[in-house]
Amino acid sequence: MDTFLDGLDRRLEGQSMEGELSAEELTRAVRSLNIHKAPGPDGIPAEFYQAFWDLLKDDVADVFRAAFGEGRLGDSLRQSLVALVPKKGDLKDLWNWRLINLLSVDYKIMAKSLMRRFQDLLPAVIGRKQTCSVPGRSINDNLLLVRDIIIHSGPL
Repeated sequence: MDTFLDGLDRRLEGQSMEGELSAEELTRAVRSLNIHKAPGPDGIPAEFYQAFWDLLKDDVADVFRAAFGEGRLGDSLRQSLVALVPKKGDLKDLWNWRLINLLSVDYKIMAKSLMRRFQDLLPAVIGRKQTCSVPGRSINDNLLLVRDIIIHSGPL
């Protein structure tokens, strides 16, 4: 593991991941929330956070600061509702239902804020040859590379 992490600038890593979530990061996350979605266990939808963000942002930031300081997320950040959603077909068949977890919007705000930090750090961690699930890269690049290698290597 140490060999893998040797190429990382430790200062960048610490600054990127260990600092408190800023008001700007939280605001960006709130603005990017999907609306018209089912709320989580607390019943508070994303639209509420977006409409009243100027009043809520300091309190939400305090909740996250306390959670990270204590090393433990509060109950509302650790709970979800599990709901069954029907798929197509015979609804008497259990396989035609799927489970979804309804998470609280405050959890989604925290998760989106942290995800953006990870996205900024990932290019320094993921090698250039990794193409799947990296923005601006395509797994097709590696598929084409493998195809070209097979073609140019000739018959076995």
